Amino acid sequence: MGEETVICSNCNREVPKTLYCIYCNAPLFKAEDTQSKTITEETSMTKPDGDGGNAQEVVQSPSSVKSAAEEEHKVELEPEAQSIIEELEKYLPLKIKLLSRLCDGDVSEEVFTKIFDGYQSKIDQLIQLRDQKTAQFIEKLGKDKEELKEAELKLEELQIRCAIGEFDGAELEGKAPDLEKKIRDLKAETPRLEAQLIYLNSLLQGKSLKEILELENTAKHCHKSLNILVDTGKISRKTAEILSNDTWTVLKSFDSIIGDKKREEEKLGKIST
Repeated sequence: MGEETVICSNCNREVPKTLYCIYCNAPLFKAEDTQSKTITEETSMTKPDGDGGNAQEVVQSPSSVKSAAEEEHKVELEPEAQSIIEELEKYLPLKIKLLSRLCDGDVSEEVFTKIFDGYQSKIDQLIQLRDQKTAQFIEKLGKDKEELKEAELKLEELQIRCAIGEFDGAELEGKAPDLEKKIRDLKAETPRLEAQLIYLNSLLQGKSLKEILELENTAKHCHKSLNILVDTGKISRKTAEILSNDTWTVLKSFDSIIGDKKREEEKLGKIST
């Protein structure tokens, strides 16, 4: 075909002179100028910017999984999601402290029930909102992954069509940037959405392991004391049954929370005997 070729500085194969190597996807923009140089692993994943100057990440490289945008979004939490969890983390300890007051005989069943029902109603509402937000993030994450795959395939198709001579490099340079930007944005959005999902399913992260263990011990003590409260006439059997089911659910959730917190603090070297 008489097509102009260059030697890929990454895989050392002779390939058509296009934007990227058709075998390893390394950039070929200035292959002629760099063939005599040793290309390190870092630079093999970069390409010149629009002015041929500083190196930038090649977004279609499979190993290019982190970018500045990803790092920026990694810790960015959606305000609504953050508010939901902060409210849940507020009411869960309040419920346990209120139950402790009941067990100590510091509050009547009538006043306890009024306050407790208000807390529980708020918690139920927050859990419903959390579930809705979780579903939204899962749906968005799925759609983004589909769009990312589609964009990567379109970019690969353009590169191959250019490589085999269907159109020249100038046409590829005109079409590729929009796809590259879309791929870059979608890759940056994925860790942000995953961070939201992790956060929405993590409670009491702002408290230390010691504080969480204290709450768990209080809940355990109250759970064991319910029958005594019934026998002494301080609460009705119906109230005791409701509280027994509730504290059992809370204690089960503490198993997961404490396990996560222990692993977190072990990594930070904060676990003490």
